Amino acid sequence: MNDVIKISLGGIICAVLILIVKQYKSEYSPVIGTAFLVMVAVLAISKMEDVVKGISALGDMAGVGADVISSVIKMIFVALVARIAASVCEDVGSQAVVTGIDIGSRILMLASAFPIFKALIEGIGTALSP
Repeated sequence: MNDVIKISLGGIICAVLILIVKQYKSEYSPVIGTAFLVMVAVLAISKMEDVVKGISALGDMAGVGADVISSVIKMIFVALVARIAASVCEDVGSQAVVTGIDIGSRILMLASAFPIFKALIEGIGTALSP
């Protein structure tokens, strides 16, 4: 909970700073936003170890294979990295690049989900077989 407060307050301070700087040197505004984004990403990545351990523990409890757990972790990572990159590109006004990142990341997440689809189909097949 403490980290959410830090991120939220930091975001508000960053937004106010961007508004002030934009009046004098608008070209520096994206740099400030990107610096804040990098700081949040570093904080989030430091927490990823706990997320990975938690997902692995849930997978072990449910008897899910390591390939499925790996796929879930990859999809989370792709989503986070793509969102960060898209946000930076949005700040500098490169909407075409944002669209490319969104499309590419969705295709990569779909490819990463293949082991999940495979496990789902195998589970359905096992449940339907006599």
